[in-house]
Amino acid sequence: VRGWRNSLDVAWKDLEYSRLNLEQRIRLSALALDQPFHISELIAEVAALGGAKEESVLNKVTQAVDLLAFGGGEYMVREHVFPELPALEAEVERVAAIVPADRVITVAGLAAKAKVGAPREGLYKDQRMAWALARRTDTLETRRLGGLVWRKAYASTAWEALSKEPSFSLGPQFKASEFVSWVAREHGVADSAAYVFLQEAVEAGLVERNAGSYRRVTGA
Repeated sequence: VRGWRNSLDVAWKDLEYSRLNLEQRIRLSALALDQPFHISELIAEVAALGGAKEESVLNKVTQAVDLLAFGGGEYMVREHVFPELPALEAEVERVAAIVPADRVITVAGLAAKAKVGAPREGLYKDQRMAWALARRTDTLETRRLGGLVWRKAYASTAWEALSKEPSFSLGPQFKASEFVSWVAREHGVADSAAYVFLQEAVEAGLVERNAGSYRRVTGA
């Protein structure tokens, strides 16, 4: 006999019972889902099984299971790819070492470089794993929007990092379309992301609007 009470999965057999708390239920469900999965799938399943509120499930997820975050709500249970934590930590360090100290790299470029010598066949069949591992570090800055990665010591904003690129040739005053075109040409970044980077620069005081165009702040 099975039932739920106060978010506990209670089972009886031969007059003995066992209980599965919410964290354990999350972990079992996460391991059973097809990898990777969207976080909404996990939350909906656990909430439906236990009669718990989805907010309660969400609050317990990170306590219950170690997830690799791919962005956009997609996750994978860490143990599905790296059964042992030291193996994950070693791979995170390996990926971080690939990122150059003096320029930006795209997630696609990072995945291509990380694939060489990867410990598991197919680990980098797409870019999501490189992205997830880069996000696990304290030394890298990652932008899902635009798919860029650089070292935090190199720059604090996407604009600052991009403006240090050797091929960056915009003058002190420029049009937004010029910046957008350059980022698209050099890094394949979508227009929407480029505009966000430019707005970020304005908010950080690195660039200012000037009569329908933009002007680089002196020293920025």
